[in-house]
Amino acid sequence: MPKYFLIIASILAIGLVFCQQKDEQKGELRDLSEQAIPIERLQYLLDSCTAIEYIFYDPSRNISIEKRIVVDQHINFISKNAQALDAACIPIAHVMFRVKKLIPIEAELYYSKDCQYWLITDRKRKQYIQKINPAGIEFIQQIQAQKIKLSKSKIH
Repeated sequence: MPKYFLIIASILAIGLVFCQQKDEQKGELRDLSEQAIPIERLQYLLDSCTAIEYIFYDPSRNISIEKRIVVDQHINFISKNAQALDAACIPIAHVMFRVKKLIPIEAELYYSKDCQYWLITDRKRKQYIQKINPAGIEFIQQIQAQKIKLSKSKIH
């Protein structure tokens, strides 16, 4: 009988620890929407970023940007305003911000009628959700218009 008691007590203790870790993770996600990316991190990108690569999911294609002035324009697509995370949203692209051969900051780009934000992760695994500014929205709309033209040309 004591043997079974120890087994049951061990299982309950493991379950309690697991649930507590899950609650802590949920708490981190709740805090995510309240914290904007520090201006220093954006300035770091403006000062150091040598290339940006977009990997779009549908259709699968890449856009690489290496011209310095264009890289800066794309970094400025990230608004300084934080955005709430919406679990119903689906990303349209993965974006890598390169500094020489390193990738210190990555992002998932979310864009739809109700979802227009970046989920940014820096190498320290801190995450931030930032709105897409109007110039960034215009860029995405141009990409989507090209996608529509390409799909129509394939039909004919």
